[in-house]
Formats: sequence, C-alpha cells, structure tokens
Amino acid sequence: MNPGRHGVYSFYKPESDGYDIRPFSSEDIRGLAIWDYLTSLRIRCFLVNVPLTYPPYPIDGIMIPGIPAPLLTEEVRCFPESFAQELHAVAPNYTVEITGNLGYDEDRILSTLHKILDERTKVVLHLLKDKTWQFFMVVFTCSDRVEHVFWRHLEPDHPAGTALGRRKYGQVIDEFFQKLDRNLGKILEIVEGDATTIVVSDHGHGPQIAEVGVNQLLAEVGAVKHARSYKMGLTKSNLYDNLSKRGLLKLATKFVPKKVRSAISTGIDYQHSTAYCYSFGAINVNLKGREPQGSVAKVDYWKVVEELVKSLLVYVDPFDGKPIVEKIYRREEIYWGEALDSAPDILVIFRDGYGPRSWNPNGKVISRFRPEEIDVSKALIESGGHHWLSTLDGIFFAKGDSIKRGAKIDGTSITDITPTILHLMSLAIPRNIDGKVLTQIFRTDSEPAKRGAQYSETILSKDLTGIPWSAEEEEAVKKRLSDLGYIG
Repeated sequence: MNPGRHGVYSFYKPESDGYDIRPFSSEDIRGLAIWDYLTSLRIRCFLVNVPLTYPPYPIDGIMIPGIPAPLLTEEVRCFPESFAQELHAVAPNYTVEITGNLGYDEDRILSTLHKILDERTKVVLHLLKDKTWQFFMVVFTCSDRVEHVFWRHLEPDHPAGTALGRRKYGQVIDEFFQKLDRNLGKILEIVEGDATTIVVSDHGHGPQIAEVGVNQLLAEVGAVKHARSYKMGLTKSNLYDNLSKRGLLKLATKFVPKKVRSAISTGIDYQHSTAYCYSFGAINVNLKGREPQGSVAKVDYWKVVEELVKSLLVYVDPFDGKPIVEKIYRREEIYWGEALDSAPDILVIFRDGYGPRSWNPNGKVISRFRPEEIDVSKALIESGGHHWLSTLDGIFFAKGDSIKRGAKIDGTSITDITPTILHLMSLAIPRNIDGKVLTQIFRTDSEPAKRGAQYSETILSKDLTGIPWSAEEEEAVKKRLSDLGYIG
C-alpha cells in the first residue's frame, strides 16, 4: 500500500494533542503488511529486522523486530517471546542497530557495522534451515549506514573528504557490499531450487554535501515564527541532545513528568506560524481545527500552500546563488487512500546533495560540509544520503525457477513487490492493495506466466494484540532515531 492507505509517512509523527513527536510503532500501521495477510491464510512467515515491527505481535511464525527497537538482544521482544533465548544462543552479540555511544570514531563504527552484518547473517542462516517457513524476509540495514557515514571518503571531490580519509576508508563501501554479496551467496546455497529469491532496496544513495534546516528555511520565508526560547538557545531539540550526550536522558524521562517535558518549546511560536516541519522535507500547514494552535483558516489553506510553494522554489543558496529546491509535491499528487488526512501537506525535494532535517543545530538554514566543521560530538556524520530525486530509484533482482534469466525491467514501483510475491505463491491478491504483478520477470513457459493473477474481494482488517512499549522504551527509540539522523 502507498502511505495514503497505511498511514506511515516517516519514522515518527506528531502527538494527537500537541506538536510533540512520537515514534511510529507496529501498532500504528493501518491495513495489512504481507506477513499479516499470509498469517490470515495460515502461511508461516519468518521476519528478521523488518522496520516498524516493534513491538512484535503474533504471526504464524517468528518475528525478530527491526528499528525502532531497543538495542540489545536481551532488551528486544521477539515473537514468540521464548525465541529471544534461541536468538541469543545463536548470535550472542546480535544488535538491532548501530548506536550513538560510539561517538564519531570511524574505526569503531565500521567494525560495529561488520559485526552487525555478521550476527544478522548468522541468525538468517540458522532460521533458513527450519524448513517450516513459507515466506522469509530479512532487512540488512547496514548497507545504508555504511554509505551515510563513509561516502565522504569515496569521491575525490566530496567537500567533507580528506586525502588521508580517502586512503584509509576509500574502499570500505565497496568492501562492505562485497561482503554482503558473499553472505547472500550463503543464503542462496540453502534456498536455491526450493524458493524464489527477491532482493530489493527502497532507495539509492549519493553524496550529501549540505543539510537544510527546514524549519529555519520556513522562518526565512516567513512561515515560521521562532519562539522566544529559540533565540535563547533553549529548545526541546537542544535539551534532548545535551541530556543524551551527558547520559541523563533516561533519568529525565523517568523523573520529569510528561506535561513538563511537553511544555518545553520546540522552537516555534505556533500561534503566529503558518507552517512547520517535523520530518525531513515534509511540511504541515498549521491549520485551524486540525493543529492544536492552528493559525490558518480552512478557507485560506490553498492560498497558504501556493504561496509557500512559490517562496520555497525561488530560495537560493547564498554560496552559489542556485535554488536549493528541485521539486515540491502537494500530498494529493503522490498519496491516496483513507489515511490521506494524516499526510504532510507538501513534500519538498531538495536538489542533489542537500539533505533535509527539521532543524540545523547551528541555527543556519544551510549547513555545508567541510572537513574542519565536522562535529565529532555527533554519533554519525551523514556525508551520504538519499533524499533527492536522483536517489529515489532502488534496485530489484529476482532469481528462481520461474524467473526469466537476464531480463531487465523498467517502470516498476515498490508497491509491485507484494502482488508479485502473492502471485508466485499462487495466492489471491486483495483488491485493496496498490501495485501490479511484474509478469515481465517470468519465463514464458513457467507456471506463473501461464496462470492469470487472481484477486480477492476480501478486505481484511488488522487486529493487533501486541503489548505497547513503555515511556522509557519510547525515549530510547527517540534517541536511536536521533543518532541515525531521523530526528533533528
């Protein structure tokens, strides 16, 4: 489903009663994921590290959650709960995600990424030998993290790169993918002949040379009015970062009431602001009747949207005098479905290399990357990224008895993967999902090519029985997302 149906537009969303943000969890997703649908048909599914499967919930099979989730095996709830012990026995050092306590130590970061890949592969190879599974899905997130951190050493002209860094780390991205490819080879040795294997990425990657503070940009064009606390340097974001660096975040979460924490300003005077950003390049109009302190009347909604679009499109980087925005989408242009009302009003795509974040901690609209300005207090420095048009395309590979060897396909969407998998499994495709069967990947003499796609009129609702996470877990997740650059 597109986000307009399942309702998840980021890793976090605004609180229903205010402007605070909270992470999305598995219990926030509307509609069905493919494993939910398969479970309803009593088809056994194994999931390893799939994002937004925390807290884990009952499926017909095994669920080892991905981000957002607490850090170590003993802190992670699996489904079934008893599987956590087996996971720890198979991979004692299993870690869901790289953490911020490494500091900006590139040797430690690289070593940790390799260890995470090794342990995850170990678990996958162990589970694949259990022949009861019928659908198996694993997500290797480290291939994304290694590009975020080490891209500045990959290209000779990256503004944040150095000659010393290129000599030491110039090959680490290639070497990491070679290792990931070898691990995939080990997986294929187990499943080849019995299954179809599909490899997918949700985006590409490229060099990031600057970060755009979207709320600071909105202030520049007059849409955001800063709160007094912002000018004094006291904001929720700054306080969060400082507490996190000093190891006091857990204590603050435990002993400071939520009402007090919510009262700390995000840096925006909402009563006098017409728009705001809480997630990358996603911007919300501060609409009366929808936002708690809405300032824009419904009758003025489209006028505010159009004025905002015009002012953002002409904003230039003083460094080179060129516009920083490449494309702006109104939500109706790219999303559709029953969850459309919760979508951001506009989505800004910046030009190549300009990564969006809600705030730049240095107060600048555009923070450019230079070797002498690398902030070593940050957990990860994102000199590689994927939030612009040239990196929107991901990859798709398929291998199996029914797959046409050497075929190339164009014009596909990530929403085409699920109907294609269901067709390969000879299952009816629910009519309320998006996407199409990629029939062009099948050998003409194969059974899936000869059989027409079957559709089901049944629209199944999702009934989650997982237990919600605690306030402490939620703050831990926020810290994780902050370390990874998803909050800021």
